[in-house]
Amino acid sequence: MTGVTGATGATGVTGATGATGVTGATGVTGATGATGVTGAGATGATGATGATGITGATGVTGATGVTGATGATGATGATGATGTTGAGLAAFGYVYNLATLADATVLGGADVPFSNNGPLLGITHAAGATTVIVPAAGNYQIFYGISITAGIGASIAIAVNGTVNASTPISALVATGELTGQAILTLAAGDVITLRNNSAIALTLTLAPAVGAQMIVELLD
Repeated sequence: MTGVTGATGATGVTGATGATGVTGATGVTGATGATGVTGAGATGATGATGATGITGATGVTGATGVTGATGATGATGATGATGTTGAGLAAFGYVYNLATLADATVLGGADVPFSNNGPLLGITHAAGATTVIVPAAGNYQIFYGISITAGIGASIAIAVNGTVNASTPISALVATGELTGQAILTLAAGDVITLRNNSAIALTLTLAPAVGAQMIVELLD
């Protein structure tokens, strides 16, 4: 028969750790799981636009570029048609007086004689006569004047068919000097005009070779 088991002996000293074994091969990677469902939360409201920033300072103006070359001159356009030539005066006349001692005095109320004619076109005047006749109806410009050596207080005026036109009298304010006037009168064909001493005082015209009296008549129409 088996005898009684004897007491357990003391534990022996732990032996040295053995060398680490070779690492095993990596296992196959598992399949990727399915993507989860996107959350159902609402998109947040867009935030307010921020304030506009301060405008930056204007930059320095760049230098002016070089002027480009002048382009070629264009061709000269066609010459326009010649305009209508303006019409000259339809009628005009110049008469004057070279006074002598015999005819230098013009009595009050008398007409001044004109001893000489200048150019006449349509206007009728006989040298030495007092009357000038216009050829056509229209507006006439009349220049008239005398040079005197006596007759202060007298007056000259244009008479039409013997009647003094009220717009034409010119008074002699000095005994020696010139009286001149001008007027535009509406006349009828055949009207007779004269330069009259329109006063009761006699006039003495300056003697030749100076011009003692003169009148220019021009048809304006």
